[in-house]
Amino acid sequence: MNILVIDKDNDIFNLLTYITSMESNWNIIKYNHTIEQYKQSDIDFVVVDFSKKENENMLNEIIKVNKNQKTITISERLDCPNVDNCDLCLEQYNRKRLIKPIRPKDLYETIKKFSSEQCKYYNSINHIELLLPDIMKRFYYYIYDNTTKTISYNNKEENSLYLKEFLDIINILNQHSVKYNILNNTDIELV
Repeated sequence: MNILVIDKDNDIFNLLTYITSMESNWNIIKYNHTIEQYKQSDIDFVVVDFSKKENENMLNEIIKVNKNQKTITISERLDCPNVDNCDLCLEQYNRKRLIKPIRPKDLYETIKKFSSEQCKYYNSINHIELLLPDIMKRFYYYIYDNTTKTISYNNKEENSLYLKEFLDIINILNQHSVKYNILNNTDIELV
């Protein structure tokens, strides 16, 4: 299987290279910024770091050549930058997305089960609460309890770095109009 990677920072390329140790028939190809490379190759998957606009533009060039190209977009963004909603994405593109940080297992399973499983984030774009388990992977000092709908300081160690994380979480919730209450000056309850 040939997997073309569009990733300026090499993070995803390196992750896929690591994953190939589990799949000897996977060939990871670094995109060289020319559409000719894509046209001359037999590509099964395109994996794109969507955190850079130029990578998104490169993918758009590929989609012009093959609208049905199997594609995985990876980004820290919670909203889908290129598509109005999940149904449109399903109808017009052969695309799935992952939200950073990603684990090798997540990327591996998305590729292996691409045709048999729905996008993990289908219809969750407008419901950040559904994304919180993945979003919380970004934070060291906080955990999310889906049952109680609480984001809690996990007291791993005593220091003030948790405050930055606390403010980052509040910022994400505010950006997506999620209602919440602050408990004990360190925890957040979604309402």
